[in-house]
Amino acid sequence: MSVAMYMTEDTAEHFEQSSSCNFMKFLGGVPLLERLIGHIYFTKGSSHTSAATEATDLAFWAKECPKDCTFKHLKCVTMTDMSGVPHEMMLIKFVLATSPVLEEMSISPYVYVVDCRKNMLIELLKFRRASGQAKILFVQD
Repeated sequence: MSVAMYMTEDTAEHFEQSSSCNFMKFLGGVPLLERLIGHIYFTKGSSHTSAATEATDLAFWAKECPKDCTFKHLKCVTMTDMSGVPHEMMLIKFVLATSPVLEEMSISPYVYVVDCRKNMLIELLKFRRASGQAKILFVQD
């Protein structure tokens, strides 16, 4: 099963609320998920840029996710238009840590995000991976 998700500027202001209410409930309902595609749109042209970049509650993943939350079949993740804001990075960290058969995660930064690409890549490489086979591809166009 494959799932494509889109996060818009409407979710940037209260991401932790929308995530716990919708995102985890949705993903928890697809235990056979093998491929996840995310088009992230947190701050691009948003009036809520400060809300996305100045995250207040990054611990919501640990609080809202069941302790045994594991994507046992997830093999491929593609995230596009990443800005490197805290909630985007915590989403990636969570997926890497809970996907024991993950083979590949492809991350494409947003075209206009130039300054923080190096920091984003360094941070990505620090994240623990549940799968020893997981490769992180950082795609720069």
